[in-house]
Amino acid sequence: MKKFTLPALLLFAALFSSCTDEPTNPNAHCSLENSLKLQTGNYWIYNTIRTDTNGIDIPGTEGIDSTIVAGTRMIAGKQAYLLISYGNSQPDTMYYAVEGGRAYQLLSSMANIFDGYGCGCFPMKWVAFADCSRSQWKALDTIKEGLTYKVVDATGTPQDSKTQWHYLADGFSKGNESVVVGNSTVEASAFQTKGFFTFSLLTPLDARFAPSGLRDLPMKVNNTFWLVDGIGIVKYHSEGFDRFQGPTQIVNGIRKTLIRYSVK
Repeated sequence: MKKFTLPALLLFAALFSSCTDEPTNPNAHCSLENSLKLQTGNYWIYNTIRTDTNGIDIPGTEGIDSTIVAGTRMIAGKQAYLLISYGNSQPDTMYYAVEGGRAYQLLSSMANIFDGYGCGCFPMKWVAFADCSRSQWKALDTIKEGLTYKVVDATGTPQDSKTQWHYLADGFSKGNESVVVGNSTVEASAFQTKGFFTFSLLTPLDARFAPSGLRDLPMKVNNTFWLVDGIGIVKYHSEGFDRFQGPTQIVNGIRKTLIRYSVK
């Protein structure tokens, strides 16, 4: 399953729940089918570095990530392209799709952000991370119920308390930017997703809930993709964030820059 430190994510930061689709066309020359280059066998090799929650590179975290398109399958109503990334000790997987002028990433690719929590909290939903025809769009809005905990109300009576995850994500086109790839400078179409995840423990009105105060915990996640027709994703930044708003819960981001590729 795709880990947060690879371009899975997708997905997300800052609450813009009133966002509506804007029919402007900031990337008039963008073609997502040609930009993502999802034919089986295509691959890309990136320089990577971790970033802190302020977007600053962390020295000593440099690495190499290679990603290959391994095949296709139908997932959640879309023709999905399986990408395998070899940036960690274990290969990670993620799924992309292109449909109706938009590019999508599977939300469940983010599940490993919550390793150890066993939350089962990521539904099989697609996040629209790129749209060539609009400057702003709703990328995702979905609710998922998770685990059920036992709590005790004021009378000492056991009650069920359910966890709930609300996912909001908005997409933005950032126009064209110059990006250095190897020894060349290319014009890339930049897209950003800003997401806001809220975790709530739904308890009875008068319950003393458990475990230890988990209620309405927000997480903000930003991701930016730079795409070039005929090449693919040439640059990517998934920003660091605070998983549960505590000093021990920081998840570092990752910045990736393309150095070599083979597409057909």
